[in-house]
Amino acid sequence: MKFFRTFLFLLIGTRLLASDVSNIDVKTRLFVDKSKSIDVTEIADLYDQFRKVTPEKMSLKPFSGTAWIAVEIKNKNSAKKQLVLEVENNLISAVFYNLDSILADRYRIGNQIENYSKHSAAHIFYIEPGQDVAFLIKIETNDFPLVLPIHVRELEDFDKHRYTNIIATGLFFGFIALVFLISSTMGIVSRRKSPILFACFIFFTTPPFVFLEGSPFMFLKYISLDQLVVMAKSSIPVAMAFLGLYLNNFFRIKNFNKKTYKIFEYGGWSFFFLAAVNILFHNYASSLYVASYVVIALGILFLINILTYAKAKKVEHVTPIIISLIIFIVSLLIKFFIDFCIIPPSPFAIHSLKIGFAILIIGVVISISFRFRDQLDKLKELNFQLDIIVKKRTADINTQNEELRRQAEELRSQGEELEVQNEELAAQTDELTEQKELLQKQNIHLERLQLALSQTDNAIYIFDAEGTLLWFNTSSTSQLGMEYEEYVNGNDRVKIYNTSYCRNIGNNLDKCLFSKSKVTYEFERKDIHGRELNFQTTLTPVIQNDEIKYIVAIDTDITQIKQYELEIELQRHLATTRKNELEAQQAEMLESLRYALRIQNAILPQSNDVKRFFPESFVIFEPKDIVSGDFYWFHRIKNKFVFVAVDCTGHGVPGAFMSIVGYYLLNNIIIQNGVTSPADILKQLNRKLKIALKNENPTRQTDDGMDVSLVVLDITSKKLTFAGAFRPLFLRTQNDFVEIKGDKIPITSRISGNVMAQFKEWEFDVEKGDRFYIFTDGITDQFGGKDDKKFLVKRFKQLILDSQSLSMDKQKDIIKQANIEWRGGNPQVDDILVIGVQI
Repeated sequence: MKFFRTFLFLLIGTRLLASDVSNIDVKTRLFVDKSKSIDVTEIADLYDQFRKVTPEKMSLKPFSGTAWIAVEIKNKNSAKKQLVLEVENNLISAVFYNLDSILADRYRIGNQIENYSKHSAAHIFYIEPGQDVAFLIKIETNDFPLVLPIHVRELEDFDKHRYTNIIATGLFFGFIALVFLISSTMGIVSRRKSPILFACFIFFTTPPFVFLEGSPFMFLKYISLDQLVVMAKSSIPVAMAFLGLYLNNFFRIKNFNKKTYKIFEYGGWSFFFLAAVNILFHNYASSLYVASYVVIALGILFLINILTYAKAKKVEHVTPIIISLIIFIVSLLIKFFIDFCIIPPSPFAIHSLKIGFAILIIGVVISISFRFRDQLDKLKELNFQLDIIVKKRTADINTQNEELRRQAEELRSQGEELEVQNEELAAQTDELTEQKELLQKQNIHLERLQLALSQTDNAIYIFDAEGTLLWFNTSSTSQLGMEYEEYVNGNDRVKIYNTSYCRNIGNNLDKCLFSKSKVTYEFERKDIHGRELNFQTTLTPVIQNDEIKYIVAIDTDITQIKQYELEIELQRHLATTRKNELEAQQAEMLESLRYALRIQNAILPQSNDVKRFFPESFVIFEPKDIVSGDFYWFHRIKNKFVFVAVDCTGHGVPGAFMSIVGYYLLNNIIIQNGVTSPADILKQLNRKLKIALKNENPTRQTDDGMDVSLVVLDITSKKLTFAGAFRPLFLRTQNDFVEIKGDKIPITSRISGNVMAQFKEWEFDVEKGDRFYIFTDGITDQFGGKDDKKFLVKRFKQLILDSQSLSMDKQKDIIKQANIEWRGGNPQVDDILVIGVQI
């Protein structure tokens, strides 16, 4: 608004302050030659046909011809003056003549002069004290109106007026340029149509204002005035078209009625056709000038239709545009009245069109700002709602995860299931307690909820401070033996002592009155059938101005609650008994598992058996449960050593049974039969496992089996042979590190599929100091790390490589520590077995 006030002051106020020089008498006369046949040498003979006109308010309707203006100036000052005679119109082509020497003194100003540098048609001259001078001004026009305010100013005032006008014009066009840049930038960045359409409206509205300022004459000196007028007037319907399309999109007319949206869309495009028609006119005629106002009127009607439709549909923020459009229409009418001499020109009237256009842009900008503010508020609300939804979804997911974890814990341990049941019982108890407390709190609001409380099953009474009954609900009628209407219409009054079965009602009432706080007590009574009933009474004082005004008594039947409490106590007792029984069963099962562990440890080799022959070696054996499904087998036959790492199906007791079967089968194949080829050992192990588990009947087959990594080391020939069933070998020689993944052939009890499976055998030359490693999948499948992922073979392999410079015992400690750190708080997922041997 400060900018707009500054602009108005510079545009209008400075023109009022820059008045003509004092003590200078100026008289003007006008003669119109529509035939264009009178020469300047002949005009003196027609001087008596000149008519007097007011210099500052001179204007002519559109016509084709020549306007001759005679200006008589007399200096009434006592000093010599340097004055400027100015015709304040940037669009005219004026010729100045000195009436004393018409042919000798001639100045031509306008669009035909080279190096145009003047603000308007002006002539500078000196005048002596008391001197009279006269000038003749010739102005030609071609069917468009002439607004010709004539001023005589001192040169200093003329310069001030000119500079002020330049600043005001610069502010006006600067404002237009700023809005254009902001709107176009918003449209490009957001990829939305509306800001681009508004920027196009501003762009095509600018030429008429540039034309009115006379600016084209500075640059387009080889283009005629008529051509510039046609160009400026042709841009008007284009601007109207873009403004209509902008409003049609900005108010989202399409959301209300697609057909209406299309009609407005076609209406906007029709103005482009009118622009093309204007360009086709080569000669500027008065009819075209009037037609431009007709086009503007049609455009305004088009815009009013859009705004009226938007207002009828209750679109928000239409009012600022309507108000600014009305002001713009008023400014257009003022411009029209000046052009056709309906009103005289004045500083405000001449520049009213600029003011109206600036207000129109401000109105649209205000509407855009309101729309942006609403969208910002909606975006904040949407973000708030999305945040609530995300938090709710996150809470739901967390709840579901907790439920899944709880169910998993229930499957792992029956003892934990009993604890969950106890927690549920405790939760039910808490819920009942909360309901009881909630009931007490609700009694406080009895007076406000009188209508609702009259329908409750509880007996509700309201007494005054003396204990006299004032009101009771329907549930109390059976206790009192009368309806509320009967009590009100009767003469007898009931005291609080007559409504209670509690023997200590007097003490409880005194306590409530003395402490001015709620008092709750319980009592028992029998119903008409002789059943014991439990009741709870709450006396609540209603205090006004620190004095007790009413006492609200609520009798609640808590017989069911008492029964629930007894049932909960019974369930707690049963749960404790069941928990003790399960703990006894669990202790018996643990004792059985420990005995099975002693059996398994008795038949499996000890880690010292390997160290006796290979001091630089280690065995990492960590069962997931008490007994293990993983086992290792080691034996010496002459100069050969056999190392076997086996991962049986399952873990715990099932895996332990499979490990015993595998152990005795390996004893039979290697020790009793003397087989030392790794591939043959795996082949016979696969066949004998099917026989041992008696899987001949296809309808009763199981899929029990084992994954095996088997190494035979011949210390005489220094050969290492390997065969694997789904298990790898790591071999580090003096010059290389080799990983053999083994065959993807299972050792399984199933008969179909791999009865005659052939295992591949690898043989390597080894030297003293070489190392090999065989292991089960327990260590590589362990979940952990910051992303809760598997350890994987790749990470384990890198761990082995990074610790090659250390001793085998130190390397064992590093592997165990890495497993502990990786696992973190996660449970162990499988049995772990790693064998490392340095030759």
